[in-house]
Amino acid sequence: MMTSLNVDTALLQEAIELQRENSLETLVEIALREYIQRRKQPQYLELSFGESLGVFLENIKCTNWA
Repeated sequence: MMTSLNVDTALLQEAIELQRENSLETLVEIALREYIQRRKQPQYLELSFGESLGVFLENIKCTNWA
């Protein structure tokens, strides 16, 4: 599918340098796959030392382990 995108040039350049990928099509495909994979992960795998950890710990306290 052919699609036109207006993307920040500096953002594209940084992504190209990080990925060492010169093909914009491949770079966009990689980025989309990573985005989708990250969004499909259960919330508890995305814990940080912030509110998410607190919510996780509260859920553990409320769990009936019997």
